[in-house]
Amino acid sequence: MKSVLNDFTIYLAGPIEYTKDSGVAWRKKIKQYCSDFKLGIDFLDPTDKPVFARHINDEKQKSNDLKNEGNWYELRSLMKEIVRTDLRMVDRSDAVIAYINVDIYMCGTMHEIVNASVQHKPIFLIVDGGKKRCPSWLFGLIDYQEMFDSVEECISYLHKIDTGLVKIDNRFPFIKREKLCQYS
Repeated sequence: MKSVLNDFTIYLAGPIEYTKDSGVAWRKKIKQYCSDFKLGIDFLDPTDKPVFARHINDEKQKSNDLKNEGNWYELRSLMKEIVRTDLRMVDRSDAVIAYINVDIYMCGTMHEIVNASVQHKPIFLIVDGGKKRCPSWLFGLIDYQEMFDSVEECISYLHKIDTGLVKIDNRFPFIKREKLCQYS
């Protein structure tokens, strides 16, 4: 059977700034599980950006240092670059997997979710502590059937999409990359 999600690009949205591990662990877990299931998904990961030579922890440290110094001009410049890059990755993705923890302030994550929603992209939401802890506002943006209590539950759902057990709708832009190249 053909893999439905082969060559699909998914952006991994989730808290970075106020997390202990910069949001790296759950993203690694997602990528590993998808690899194990051989889903053929390409990921855009804001904690592993190929466009920057600096590491995510370096970005966090630099922004914290600039805040402590009161260097608002440089902080704005740094953050404009990060925001632009991360939102561009949302633009380039076919879908978004977002991880939220209501105990962590997540300004960027919410911005990314809203941008993906405005673009009518599928958003798969993992809610730390379960769907019952999800902010009610997000039920207006995301289908409750695409909200999950764990990374494993989300990956199981993606696997069902990939094998045809879950019917997909017109939010899934199946435009083959080679066809796009013909028109550019």
